[in-house]
Amino acid sequence: MSPPKRVVYITGITGIVGRALVDGLKEEYILKGASRRGTPVEGAEVFKGDVADRDFIRGQFQGVDTLIHLGADPSTRAEWDSVLRSNIIGCYEVYEAARLAGVRRIIFASTNHVTGVYTEQLRDMTPDDPVRPDSLYGVSKAFGEALGRFYSDCHGMSVLDFRIGWLPHRMEEEEMVRYLIRLSGWNGLTMWLSARDCVAAHRAGIEAPDALRHGCYYIMSNNYGMLWDLSNARRDLNWEPKDDLRELFRKHGVPYNLHLSKRVSGG
Repeated sequence: MSPPKRVVYITGITGIVGRALVDGLKEEYILKGASRRGTPVEGAEVFKGDVADRDFIRGQFQGVDTLIHLGADPSTRAEWDSVLRSNIIGCYEVYEAARLAGVRRIIFASTNHVTGVYTEQLRDMTPDDPVRPDSLYGVSKAFGEALGRFYSDCHGMSVLDFRIGWLPHRMEEEEMVRYLIRLSGWNGLTMWLSARDCVAAHRAGIEAPDALRHGCYYIMSNNYGMLWDLSNARRDLNWEPKDDLRELFRKHGVPYNLHLSKRVSGG
């Protein structure tokens, strides 16, 4: 008899990353999740609620094996009131509810904006570098990482921080290439994350050994010229990104000339 499927709960399940995860993981796990509007997502049971609502969130995680916490205001232009409620208070309520429910592991959706100032400087980055947020959004995600470290160290929970790159809206490959070509002058393309690599990284996080109690990882595709070090994700999670934006462009006969200089270009 095969073991029962793990129950995986995704906050912010109706967002871009949440929907990509449902599409890629629905055959392997029992998927549940929440969003403010409660919009249905095929392949998952979705509940309507706010992560900052204590009464709501504390009723959500019974029987959950892994919690993927995506729910947040994702805008780098977000103002303080929104960041405070959704990304800081909401993050605490989610972690505490998970602790009380006995959730085995949390995968926290952090961001490359936690070290966004280094990106502006065109500096190579590892997860061990001190945080240098470029926005209140980045500040709030740095708080979430620190909170996860606390819950791991002081409450014995397994917490993995995924500094997720840029996953575009879902579209067919040729349409995506045309869309990316229009952005070809933007250095941020090197933080591109394909849906396939995003799903594989989260699957690796769910299945990583219980002995992995904490880790912080950049999660991006294996893009030529990128600044972010993925080596600890390869080592700890046994995750190897398969896609490279340069190869995607080459497949469609498009020149790829973007290469970020490996130097500091500012103070």
